[in-house]
Amino acid sequence: MIGAQFVANSEPDGYTLLMVASTHAINPSLYNKIAFNTEKDFMPISLVAENPFVLVVPQKLKINSLAELIGLAKTESKPLNYASAGIGGLPHLSAELFKLEAGIDANHIPYKGAAPASTDLLAGHVSFMVNNMQSALPFIKDGRLRALAVTSPERLSVLPNVPTFKELGYKGLQISGWYGLLAPAGVPIEIVQMLNLQIAQILKDKDVMAEIRADGAEVKGSSSKEFTDRIHDEIIKWSRIVKLSGASAQ
Repeated sequence: MIGAQFVANSEPDGYTLLMVASTHAINPSLYNKIAFNTEKDFMPISLVAENPFVLVVPQKLKINSLAELIGLAKTESKPLNYASAGIGGLPHLSAELFKLEAGIDANHIPYKGAAPASTDLLAGHVSFMVNNMQSALPFIKDGRLRALAVTSPERLSVLPNVPTFKELGYKGLQISGWYGLLAPAGVPIEIVQMLNLQIAQILKDKDVMAEIRADGAEVKGSSSKEFTDRIHDEIIKWSRIVKLSGASAQ
């Protein structure tokens, strides 16, 4: 948010840009005060990449499907515990949305990052976690974590046997973290168009595509309007989930 404030106050000449993550659309609901207007103070240029999430359980938990996890949560005398990389991130809010759609209760255990959360998950101290692909995939491949569902619209090539939440009847759990470029509000439209074209060309570069995919993400360009609409829609979507979950970063 410090970087975003700097860009919001910069000259709208196209030389100062902000690479922003999907938390940009969550922060207005998570924080009481932000020193800029998330929509009015920026001009979206283009999406760059998307990163779906995966719900995983430790190998020690003898659960082999999402239905079994839901059944366990409904029959246990105490709520299950689930981990996240921190309060208010997409993995946390995705797990809260899963709880709402599945009609289960579970206690949120926030950690300072995905690494310590994964450590406790692997040890069986928590029952499940919604995590990004980069952090979860190595443990899924070596068998220490079991993937139950992915948040992408279609099955992932790296996990072809893992169903999507959509397949399993949870259509609201089509969720991806995303990254994109913003400029300060007021940047001339011809500069927006030029930058958008340049980004589209860069995203076709094989080395760039390889770097993005190595991070567990997929290349995802867009028009300026498509990115604008995406931010607007997600501000509305996540404000509801933040409110229902009671999440706060204060």
